[in-house]
Amino acid sequence: MAGRGKTLGSGGAKKATSRSSKAGLQFPVGRIARFLKAGKYAERVGAGAPVYLAAVLEYLAAEVKLHRLFSLSHSVSDLIRLTLFLRDRLRI
Repeated sequence: MAGRGKTLGSGGAKKATSRSSKAGLQFPVGRIARFLKAGKYAERVGAGAPVYLAAVLEYLAAEVKLHRLFSLSHSVSDLIRLTLFLRDRLRI
């Protein structure tokens, strides 16, 4: 077998990469996928569904954290204005 000899360091298995890190998320995509499958929401769950749901949950958690930090440092009227702004932005 000419052409390819063994080189040092070859043949080792690659380190596993989580779906969360591939998507650039902090929320656990694998765990959300497991919950979606176990929850019997549908007969089958697509590969992108848990990634999308994890991204949405991470976004909402960041919004809640931002809202809480804002409320600790501002008055009630500022908080009401922020709530109305977010409501209009999210079209709730």
